[in-house]
Amino acid sequence: MEKKSKGGKGQPVKGKATTVPHKITEGTHPFFNKYHDGDYVVSHDIRSNVTVAEKKTKYTLINDKQHEVVVYKIDDGIIKSKSKDDKKCDYGIYTEGEILLLVELKGNDYKSAVLQILNTIKSLGLDGQKLTKKLYARIVVSNAHNVPNSKYLSPKRKELDIILRKNKGGYDDGEIRYEEKLSTL
Repeated sequence: MEKKSKGGKGQPVKGKATTVPHKITEGTHPFFNKYHDGDYVVSHDIRSNVTVAEKKTKYTLINDKQHEVVVYKIDDGIIKSKSKDDKKCDYGIYTEGEILLLVELKGNDYKSAVLQILNTIKSLGLDGQKLTKKLYARIVVSNAHNVPNSKYLSPKRKELDIILRKNKGGYDDGEIRYEEKLSTL
């Protein structure tokens, strides 16, 4: 995986979705078929850089495979949080290769970010249903000092790792700006 401390401008994902008839819309993609409402689809296209940003943090997926990509608003989008303690991750990025990246852009509270990713996985049924071929989680924080050493993982973080491995994916985190290529997933 390629991480960079500073990324290019990218293209922020704002506004209504632009639907592009391509492999996702024409094929059998269980996650997309279940979740494709324009109320929570932020973008749907074949851009070269897919960027989501909040709270002075940014995640960029470099679409070096030129795949069709759908960006979902998850918290208060696909999933309406019922309380402050019921928060979900910020975004989901789904590719035509049936890869789903759950992205949490966080200020400092790393432990809450892990819980939000776990809550999202459970709420969307990703821990039981086969809606994707690969499932990844990305947490971007504004201060890396809040990310615990991997030797001292919390039980919730270990649970997250197990779920992601069962779904042929993985976990990673970064500070302020996180950038990776689709081809490395």
